[in-house]
Amino acid sequence: MITRQQIEQYTDLKREIIMLSDQIYNAENGGEFVVDMVRGSGDEIPYAMHNITIKGYTSQTVPRLQKRKALLEKQCTAVELYIEGLPDSLLRQIITWRFIYGKSLAETARQVGYSESQTKRRIKKFFEKMTRNEPR
Repeated sequence: MITRQQIEQYTDLKREIIMLSDQIYNAENGGEFVVDMVRGSGDEIPYAMHNITIKGYTSQTVPRLQKRKALLEKQCTAVELYIEGLPDSLLRQIITWRFIYGKSLAETARQVGYSESQTKRRIKKFFEKMTRNEPR
């Protein structure tokens, strides 16, 4: 079941997916971050101590990021399918402009040819009906 919060967070989830994609790319292609610094020396005499910086990602970083990204993509797909399944074309357009494309209320109203107050009312009624149908 899709919730109001999932719909409202859609654009944030999409941004997080992009961020995770960047992190995965960086981890797979030599993106570095300092994990620690140690002192050591070479294995030949004279032993000269020097600082050694250890850089990189742990072996679990990429799979963990990929798992998180897949979960977010699944949530986004569920929201998209829910909206696509709405029987009212105008409501689908309003919800898509407002929550999928992340447009302001004014821009959404302009796109669908309604006033802001009419658009706001349609969104409010949509979420009220959705809340009534959610299992408690």
